[in-house]
Amino acid sequence: MLCQSSVNSSGVRVCWKGRTTEWTLEQVAALGKRGLLPPRVVIATGTNDMWVDDASPAEFESRVRKVLDSLASATSTDGEPPQVWWVNLWIDKAMAAWNHEREPRDPDMAEYETYNDVLSRACTATTNCQVVDWHSAVDSDASLPPLIVEPDLDGVHMTMAGARERARVIVEVLG
Repeated sequence: MLCQSSVNSSGVRVCWKGRTTEWTLEQVAALGKRGLLPPRVVIATGTNDMWVDDASPAEFESRVRKVLDSLASATSTDGEPPQVWWVNLWIDKAMAAWNHEREPRDPDMAEYETYNDVLSRACTATTNCQVVDWHSAVDSDASLPPLIVEPDLDGVHMTMAGARERARVIVEVLG
């Protein structure tokens, strides 16, 4: 996984939050230059492109394509371009709408599905990319949303149960 990380008290490697696809591109370039790009890359950025950068879907698409182009032309530690899995977005729309009303400066997170469309198009156009459909995994199980997001927050940040479930979905897709 491309992330700055630390090991928590339980010995679990935790990626730092708040990163955008611009940051992902920087990490891909840095790892590629050092010959440390792994053969399998899982990317889970995109939400903060809306939140932190207020990027339009077109800007987000440009960023995603730059990341995927960079990875397609890179050589991983096994001598081949890495295989990429990009986790799409899921946001609790009701909670996000409530947060947007409370904090109008925050983006309307209900628009995140447009970003998922961008990810689908970009991965479809790239031979080494597959979308991990976190959005459908959550939407297909009505018991998940209350377990996944932190109550009274923003509809984005997950509980530990949510993080475990997303990791389970990713591992299932990776096989």
